[in-house]
Amino acid sequence: MMRYQFADRVLAFDAARGPTMTVAKMFPATDDCFTGPELDAVPVSLLVETVAMAGGHLIVRATAGDRLPLLLKVEDAIVSGRVRPGETVTATVTLRGRTEDAGVAAAVGAEGELSVSGSFVLRCRLLYACVRVPGLNVREAIAS
Repeated sequence: MMRYQFADRVLAFDAARGPTMTVAKMFPATDDCFTGPELDAVPVSLLVETVAMAGGHLIVRATAGDRLPLLLKVEDAIVSGRVRPGETVTATVTLRGRTEDAGVAAAVGAEGELSVSGSFVLRCRLLYACVRVPGLNVREAIAS
């Protein structure tokens, strides 16, 4: 079973500002995503997923860790560049709102941006459902 990793390392986490998280990800030329028709660029779907996964990790770090963030929606995605094999991207995500806790689930909004060498590639807004799962500690599950 292949387990794809959407963040190689966390570059920054700021609980006070937003909160906000920045992660780095390098797409090696040997990745499966480069075996299709567009061999010279990372598929946009993987770039969006990189931003979305950074948002999920941010939610886990910024909350109590007893909620599982599930991506519901990607809105207003703007793509203005390409990512080539071997390039490292940085994805920055900021939480932008949350509904009142309804006991079982809450909705959390976020904004994300992805760049390569400081050049803008993708921007989008994200919506997550954060579901309480009895007996699950999301922080421990991610660490293992």
